[in-house]
Amino acid sequence: MSRKRICIISYSPIKSDGRVLRQIEYLAPDYDLTVVGYGAQPDIPGVDWRLFPDRDPLLAKIIRNGLQTVGRVIPAAYDLLEVARARYWITQRAVDVRPDAVLADDLTALPIAAHLARKFGAKLVFDAHEYSPLEQETPKFKRLETPNRTYLIRKYAPQAAATITVCAPIAERYEREFGFRPIVVMSAPKLRTVADHPINPERIRLIHHGKYSPDRQPEVMIHALGQADKRFELYFMLVATDAEIEPLRRLADEVAPGRVFFVPPVPPAQVVSEIAKYDAGFYVLAPTNYNNQIALPNKFFDFIVAGLAVVIGSSPAMAQLVREYEFGVVASSFTAAAAAAALNSLTVDQLISMRAQARIAAQAINADTEMAKLITLFKQLLGE
Repeated sequence: MSRKRICIISYSPIKSDGRVLRQIEYLAPDYDLTVVGYGAQPDIPGVDWRLFPDRDPLLAKIIRNGLQTVGRVIPAAYDLLEVARARYWITQRAVDVRPDAVLADDLTALPIAAHLARKFGAKLVFDAHEYSPLEQETPKFKRLETPNRTYLIRKYAPQAAATITVCAPIAERYEREFGFRPIVVMSAPKLRTVADHPINPERIRLIHHGKYSPDRQPEVMIHALGQADKRFELYFMLVATDAEIEPLRRLADEVAPGRVFFVPPVPPAQVVSEIAKYDAGFYVLAPTNYNNQIALPNKFFDFIVAGLAVVIGSSPAMAQLVREYEFGVVASSFTAAAAAAALNSLTVDQLISMRAQARIAAQAINADTEMAKLITLFKQLLGE
């Protein structure tokens, strides 16, 4: 029997998108894959890559704002906006071999994925990732983007044979507001054997990694370190420009001189082994929007699989797992003072115990267990 083909569409820089890379890696042994998206080609053999540069010139943004404004009155403008984008037509031309299923990674890929699924008679799967209508909650975003995204979800998500998201609260909200219940596939990395190491009680090293985003307010963690005991050091491993990092450097020099460091980022496949060298993962995620409020982000699972103790703000979804597996401490709020108090409460013996608990948790929460859900889903949809 010939292998079936899945087309994966993701308008993100795929080489640095850990969730999409895991989907590709785990589906590739059983299916022929056509992957359409942006950026440089990842080092995964046997995949039919169809990658192109991400170009969104100023004129396109002006047109987008205009059509989104019109779309609030005439929803057909939202459809025009989708087909007016170059990526829509590039993707349509790129998929020249019939797939049996099309996986849309995030809402941006859903309209063209739905079109291709209809064209080829393929099964449509929609990975919503997070809750797209409230990705941001600025007045402009809620005025222009939220109605647009709501329209696209209502039009295209019902065409999907299956939907996926990253955590239960988002699945519940999609069901409550749009009538479909996604399967939860958490963004956990592959299980790895990580070496333990002794903790220097005078230099407890905290690590925070990932893509820089101002709405996550990383400066709160710097202020927290400034208020915490001198035994703590904070290392940032950020995917960011020098211009984005420079204000953080200045703030660190002001409030925690000599105790905050910025180290180069590594590719997604190397993150767990790199951060395992540290003592604890640190993440106070400001609840500046709905997705931040209920987040279960990649870096949280990286901490677990790396065998780190975890120190977080009072994010409910993360806090539930921290308390269930006892691999960390939850601050009483999202303030720097609360985070500093959480840090100061820790002893070396507690950190050692939490690190051991993280390694236990990793046995249950990892890419093997989460991606098994995705593989089962496709096997059921494709009658295997």
